[in-house]
Amino acid sequence: KSIWRGSEINEFYNLSIYGNFPHVVNWDSRSSLSNIYVKNILYAVENSLKIPQYFDWRDEFDKVPVVKNQFSCGSCWAFTTTNTYEWAGLIYKNQLEALSEQFLIDCTYSINFGCLGGSFMRTYYWLAKNGGIPTYKSYGRNSLNPKKCRMNCSKL
Repeated sequence: KSIWRGSEINEFYNLSIYGNFPHVVNWDSRSSLSNIYVKNILYAVENSLKIPQYFDWRDEFDKVPVVKNQFSCGSCWAFTTTNTYEWAGLIYKNQLEALSEQFLIDCTYSINFGCLGGSFMRTYYWLAKNGGIPTYKSYGRNSLNPKKCRMNCSKL
């Protein structure tokens, strides 16, 4: 097993919510969903139990979701959402299935902005109302027609 070390950095390592991070991800910290999110995180950190010195999910499961790259598409919200759902499937059902970020990018234009940004919190609400996320295998990642949803959400 390889262990990630803090010295292994990428082009996003120095982004800060107080600096250029909001501009990169098109994040409006004044929105009500952002404020709820930040308040919940602060509450969780302040009231958390003792954090273990070491924890590795690979000690619990044979496979874990892969780390993905959004490249120049500002779709971290879609990657966050699919990764959360992938982990939930693994933790609660012991099933690992890669899900399609492209589906969220293509099909949630009523609440997000595709590669120009979005909100994973709004996307969670949208998914609760409209259904789940198709697999990477069934929907794919590279859309030939961006902004055009290739799937009927009511059948998910």
